[in-house]
Amino acid sequence: MRAVLDSKPGLDDSVRTRIERYLHTYSHMEEADITRPLDPSEATVVLKSLFQLMNHVDHEHFTSMCKALGFEAEILLRSSPDLIQPSEHEGER
Repeated sequence: MRAVLDSKPGLDDSVRTRIERYLHTYSHMEEADITRPLDPSEATVVLKSLFQLMNHVDHEHFTSMCKALGFEAEILLRSSPDLIQPSEHEGER
């Protein structure tokens, strides 16, 4: 991930920090406790950051993914808590 991000400067540092912190927290747990749920508010922020990262690194791939899934790219990149809303044009594929 570091090499990709270093090759594409301009991404807000907070996006990278949120993703790295989340991945390190949940991928390096000493005890795998499946009864301990993820914090939905944290997951939402990290998902938004992942969408921002994908858009920054490979905009064409990101927009193609959104189109295939029927999501509005602008909504996924917004700061709003309503991050994932199906496109009104979902049936027009």
